[in-house]
Amino acid sequence: MRLNLNSQLFTGLASVFPFGACLLINTVALARCRSAGKPGELFQQLATWQEKPLKRLKAIPALIHRAKAAVLMRCPRCALAILALAGLFIATGLSLSPCDAAEAEPRILVYTKNQIGKGLYVHDNIPASVEAIKKLGTENHFGVDVSNDPAVFTGENLKRYRVIVFDNTNNEIFDSEEQKAAFQAYIRAGGGFVGIHSASGSMRKWPWFWSVLGGKFIRHAKMQSFTVYVKDAKDSSTAHLPATFEWTDEFYYVDHMPDDLHVLLAGDLTKLDDPGKEKYPGKKFGDEFPLAWRHQFDGGREWYTALGHKPEHYSDPKFTKLILGGILWAMGEVKRET
Repeated sequence: MRLNLNSQLFTGLASVFPFGACLLINTVALARCRSAGKPGELFQQLATWQEKPLKRLKAIPALIHRAKAAVLMRCPRCALAILALAGLFIATGLSLSPCDAAEAEPRILVYTKNQIGKGLYVHDNIPASVEAIKKLGTENHFGVDVSNDPAVFTGENLKRYRVIVFDNTNNEIFDSEEQKAAFQAYIRAGGGFVGIHSASGSMRKWPWFWSVLGGKFIRHAKMQSFTVYVKDAKDSSTAHLPATFEWTDEFYYVDHMPDDLHVLLAGDLTKLDDPGKEKYPGKKFGDEFPLAWRHQFDGGREWYTALGHKPEHYSDPKFTKLILGGILWAMGEVKRET
């Protein structure tokens, strides 16, 4: 059995680890075989670890635990071999290839471009929102790149990202048709999209983008407090919220909303101070209007919230957890689709 295991390990791992590493892994496998009599179990784990660098890193605590067990079983050689393997995993985990690094830490792009011009509004919440998303990345193990340069929209560059966040973008935010085509290709290849607040005011002449985001900004009511209803309390982005809560913000209206939107939050219109609400939305959604939703369009996974005008919103855990849930869903980390 030891010879078979030895042969299997050399065959399966030699192409991934250096020769010396293969010898070390074989030594540990044989040590495991002697100490516990379950070489098949360890082989399966080793096979998984060599294919998945992130799992090698996660395996380190388990290896240290096994080393302690080997000491208790009076097998110091086994303990030393296992600890050496842990060292190898640390070394390989810290020197991952670009593909391995993408697996170990998925990345998102936070895009903050605003068209600059007379009468065009740029939100002062962008620095606070960027810092909040960076903090979410640090705490939840995904990398965050930030740019307001549309030149980042190339087919090759966008392949690096699991999600693109349009963070309070507004008006025209691309410089060329090639950049728009790169974004389309990214979505159609299964990319994730998250839009925050004024992102719905981006690309107001591009119907395809309206369908990605889930609508096109029309106007907003004045800043005021209103009641928000959680429409799906089991969703990853809303599970932390109470069934209803009060929120002070601009109340956004969008139109050109596709029928497939899965509404997550809706605002109460009945007490909203807005003379224009009778004209639109009227009773299109009854006494409520959607304020956050998700859907899947043209191959991608898209999530949006209309909330988030004030800089202090981005230090409120209610709101930052909402954004986090949206990012993880768009990333595909949350499998629930209903």
